[in-house]
Amino acid sequence: MRILVVNSFFPPRTTGSAHFTFDVAREYVRRGHDVWLVTTSMPGAPDDEDVDGVHVVRLAARSITPGNLAFNYALPFVARRGIGRRMARLFDEVRPDVVHQNGQYFDLTFFTTWCGWRRKVPRVLTVHTPLLHTNRLLRAVIAGVDRTVLRLLNSLGRPVVVGVDRVVCEMTQRRYRPRSGTVRFIPATLRVGAFASGDADVVRRRFVLGDAPVVLSLGHVIPIRSRVPLIRALPYIVKEVPDAMVLIVGEVYHGEF
Repeated sequence: MRILVVNSFFPPRTTGSAHFTFDVAREYVRRGHDVWLVTTSMPGAPDDEDVDGVHVVRLAARSITPGNLAFNYALPFVARRGIGRRMARLFDEVRPDVVHQNGQYFDLTFFTTWCGWRRKVPRVLTVHTPLLHTNRLLRAVIAGVDRTVLRLLNSLGRPVVVGVDRVVCEMTQRRYRPRSGTVRFIPATLRVGAFASGDADVVRRRFVLGDAPVVLSLGHVIPIRSRVPLIRALPYIVKEVPDAMVLIVGEVYHGEF
């Protein structure tokens, strides 16, 4: 099969969905498929390259940081003059049998939805992020946009919709009610063996951890996973494990932390 994978985030951008998408694309290649991946441009990254058998195309994009609305993330958008023609040429060149989209709220998803629908190419839409917010007003606004605008923009062609965890599946089913059937659950997983070659002593020396027991927390610091509860729990942790250390790996987008 010829598969076109879509995600506005892709390495060298560091997000969970970026690495998930790369892993899935490489797995498609390993299983014998021809794989193209379309994403957004990033300084220092080539517009076109082949990586591990995946043909990567990066489209010119502008990054916008909408502040607290998006937890201070920089969001890349490809919308500009001529993007419709550029996307149509890409589809005509790749001639995909299926489009696998990652992320339900980016314009790159909407443009590939339109081109796929016009050409009757089936789509799979993987939803990684439930659109939630800690602010009550913003939460209501985002939920309303999700149930109306995003639901409409993503519904063309009746894509198969996939969620990566229970919260995502339940919220997507409730808000989108996809006509292709119940949201499928395919968990985002880790190949534990891929981490077996790491050297823990290097990390311990770099962060002066010594031989202490370590609580390792992975993921960007944002309001919905602020790590503040973890910090508040530390007095109780050190009461039981006096020499415990905490190592948090991720960008910090939340001031309270």
